[in-house]
Order: sequence, then C-alpha cells, then structure tokens
Amino acid sequence: MWTTKLLTVMAFVAILGIGCSDREEKKPGPAKSGAAPAAIKLNFPHVIPMSADTPHNIGNFDQSTGTMAAGKDQAGALVFGPYLELDPGRYQVTFDIKTGGGKEPIIGKVDVNAFSEAQSDNPVAEQELRRAKNDQSITLDFSAVAGKKYEFRVWVNGNGDLSVKKITVDRKTQS
Repeated sequence: MWTTKLLTVMAFVAILGIGCSDREEKKPGPAKSGAAPAAIKLNFPHVIPMSADTPHNIGNFDQSTGTMAAGKDQAGALVFGPYLELDPGRYQVTFDIKTGGGKEPIIGKVDVNAFSEAQSDNPVAEQELRRAKNDQSITLDFSAVAGKKYEFRVWVNGNGDLSVKKITVDRKTQS
C-alpha cells in the first residue's frame, strides 16, 4: 500500500515535469561594462502633455478636453513624474490648471520634487492651489543640481474639481 502511494506520487511528479525540461532558463547576463547612458537632452521650453499614460493615483484622463481631471471628494496625486534629469541651473515650471466646484478656497497644491538614488527629497518648490473662476497658470522657480531627477506633482485635497492641461518646464540659467 505504501509502495503504491509512493509510486503514484512519483508518476504524478514525472508527468508534471514532462514538457518543463525543454524550457530555456532565463538568467541575467553579466553586467555590461562602460558608462551609463547619457541623459536625454531636453529642448526648452519642455512641455509635459497630459495623456492616458500620465502617472496618477486619483482622477483620470479626459480625452474630450485633453486633461487629467479629478472631481470633488477625490484626494491624492492627480499628476506626478516624469523624473527628468536636468542639467544644473535655474528653472521655472508652469502648471496650466482649471479649478472649480466646492466652497473651500484651497483645493490642493503643486510642487517640484527631487529624487536622488531612488530616495525622495523634500519638495524644492511648492504652492497651494486656490479655487478660481478662470483657468490658472501657476509658475514655480527652482534650482536643479547634478545627480537628481525631478518630478512635477499636482495634489488634490478633495475640496473641489481640478484639471491639469499641461506642465511646462523652462530653463532660465546654467550653473
């Protein structure tokens, strides 16, 4: 009885293994030597358009308006990224947004965040977003340093509607 069970289990394992032994195992190859690829050179002003691929935690892409949009009672990151390597120097970033709905005056904030070695630093520039009747362009000045990547974020606190049309980064000076 015990032998029969053992043979049955061995036969079952053998059947499972059929067809698996001819699979090619994918192992990482040796590390390639040489310098890391150079950062992509950006032309300025550099426009970050909104699309269905725009990184976000809340809201969605509204194809009819070409905007990332969040409604009242949604709170979180409406836009973040794209983690750009910028040459050292002074920059400006402009967030083209539209706000509405709700009664509270502050509906979120925009900021520029720096990363070094996949570690988030504190925002290097930020400003609260206030509800307004007309479209707004919020401009922040910031300095970029070597070895960091930059993201441009739009945060919504749930106090109103907010949509982002585009984000534009412009270089002001070199270090």
